Amino acid sequence: MRPQPGDQLVRDGDETKTPLTPADIVADVKPLVVVRVGAGDDQVFANTIICTHDGCDVTEWLGDEHMLSCPCHYSKFDPKDGGRVISGPAPRALPSLPLTVADGRLVVARLFTSRVGFESQ
Repeated sequence: MRPQPGDQLVRDGDETKTPLTPADIVADVKPLVVVRVGAGDDQVFANTIICTHDGCDVTEWLGDEHMLSCPCHYSKFDPKDGGRVISGPAPRALPSLPLTVADGRLVVARLFTSRVGFESQ
């Protein structure tokens, strides 16, 4: 199962894990992809799905590489490193939404790390 626009689920490869409720995400947040790349709560990362290159939805999870990928122009992003661009034409990192654990629940810690959206060509 691949992340879909509007998904609010923690995913470990293709396996769905802990759901995030709308109360955990702020009401006007853009669609997110949330991935778990390790065993601990500190290994859960949330990024916008809006590619910084051309605005396509970043919907591919490359489980063997632990990377997010945009299927339009194949930019790859590292969610463990703040959404840093690994390859492709994306001009900047995929904005991250910092998460934390409070009362045993995964919650949003702060606003996005950078502006959500793409660079106009």
